[in-house]
Amino acid sequence: MKRSPLAGYCAAHSRFYWGFKLYLLAAPDGMPIAWCLANPKIGEREVCLDLLTIAVETGRLRPGSTVLADKSLAGREIENQFGVR
Repeated sequence: MKRSPLAGYCAAHSRFYWGFKLYLLAAPDGMPIAWCLANPKIGEREVCLDLLTIAVETGRLRPGSTVLADKSLAGREIENQFGVR
């Protein structure tokens, strides 16, 4: 049986699902800074880098801003992308 390209797998629930994933970059007060709907097969790190890049390029995320994220989004790749030390 062939699965749709929009089918994703949720390891936490051990099952497949249909649709898109919603990613949101928000300010501390909850105001959206950047968001997107992504294919569930695209990696979270890739989407995170794209959202951060868009936010920086559009001036919605200022240099020196603190970004809180899930620990799976931490690492040298993201730090190097934005010059974090």
